[in-house]
Amino acid sequence: MLLRVDGFDYIPLASAQNALTASHLTGGGWRFQPGALQDYYRPAIIAGVFGWGHALFVDAVFGAGPTYTNPNMVLPLGVSATASGVVGARMFRGSGTIASPCLRLYDAVTNAPQLTVSLDAMGIIRLWRGDIGGTLLAASDAGAFDDDRWMTVELKATINTSTGEAEVRVNTGSVIHVVSTNTQATGVAGFDAVSVGCQIVGNAQAAFALDDLYVCDLTGSVNNDFLGAVQVRTQFMAGAGATTDFTPNGAGTNWQAASNFGLDDTTYVSDGVVGDLDTYTVQAVVNASIVHGVQVRGAMRQDDATQITARQVLKAGSTQVTGADHLTNESYQYYFDIWELDPDTGLGWTGTEVNAIQVGPKVEAIA
Repeated sequence: MLLRVDGFDYIPLASAQNALTASHLTGGGWRFQPGALQDYYRPAIIAGVFGWGHALFVDAVFGAGPTYTNPNMVLPLGVSATASGVVGARMFRGSGTIASPCLRLYDAVTNAPQLTVSLDAMGIIRLWRGDIGGTLLAASDAGAFDDDRWMTVELKATINTSTGEAEVRVNTGSVIHVVSTNTQATGVAGFDAVSVGCQIVGNAQAAFALDDLYVCDLTGSVNNDFLGAVQVRTQFMAGAGATTDFTPNGAGTNWQAASNFGLDDTTYVSDGVVGDLDTYTVQAVVNASIVHGVQVRGAMRQDDATQITARQVLKAGSTQVTGADHLTNESYQYYFDIWELDPDTGLGWTGTEVNAIQVGPKVEAIA
C-alpha cells in the first residue's frame, strides 16, 4: 500500500535557503531533529530530475553548535509501525562530500533509525542497523553509486530481531541483500517514518539532493514491492470544477485563490457551512500509461476557536469521493489523502484518467 509520496514541487523555486523552504517542509510533515535545521541544514529548492518540477537540495555544514549523532529530517507517515515496507527516492550526492548522505527507515516513537543506507565515497553503499556507526550489515562493491548524478535508491526491509531481511537497489539493480538477520535497532518491530540526512564528520560540509520520494508497506494488492524509478508529477489547479461553494479571497476565481504556494493568506478560499465544497480541474501533465496512485495535498487552517473538520474531495469520472477527516488548527498545514485505484473504475489509474480528475476542499463538520 502506498503510504506517502513527495516531489517537493509545492515549494516555490525562489525559496532557496530561507525560512520559506523550512516552513513548507514542516508544513508538509517533515520534522527536523531539534537543532538540526539552524545548526546544520540549509535546505533549498532546485530544478528536479530530468528538468521536471522541483527537488530538495540540502547544504549541510557541520561545525559549531549542539552535537547530534547524525542530524535527520524525519517524515512521519501518520500510521502505526509497520514491520515491512519500501522507501525509494532519487538521490544526488555531490562530489567532494565527506559526510555521507543517508536514507533511513525510522522509528518516530523512540526517535531513532531502524536501518540506514549511506552513500559513501568511492560509490560504496553501506547498510547499517541503527544509524551510521551502528552495526554494519553489508556493503556494496565500489562504484555502486555515482557522484554528481541522480540515481534511484530503494530500501525494502522487514524489521525483526532474528528473521529480518533487507535489500538495497540502485537504479533497480540489487546491490545489497541480507536475510535471516537482526534488522531491529529499537524496541519497536517496525517503522512509522522515514528520514534523510548526513553523518557528522568533524567540520565537514556535505551536499545532497532528494526527489521523487515514495514509501509503501507490503500489504494490499498494489504498491506492495519495489516501484523502481518512478516520478512524482504535481498537478496544480487549472480551472473551475463542477462545484464552487467557497468564497475566493485575494483573487477573482476560486481556483486562482486556492493556487497559493505561500502557506499564507495572500490568496485563499474560505467557507463555514457544513457540506460546502469546492472542486478544481488540474493541469494535464501526466503522460504515463500506468500511475501508481494519486495523492491529494491541501493546505488548510481555521481562523477561530471552533473546531472544523475538513475533508479533501476527489472527483474521477462520474464518481466523487472524500478522504479522511482532517482536524484543522490555526496554522496552515498540508493534509494528505491517497487513492491507489481510480474510484470510478475500481482499477489502476491511467495518465488520461488522472489528467481529468477534479480535487478540492470540503467542510465536513463544525464542532
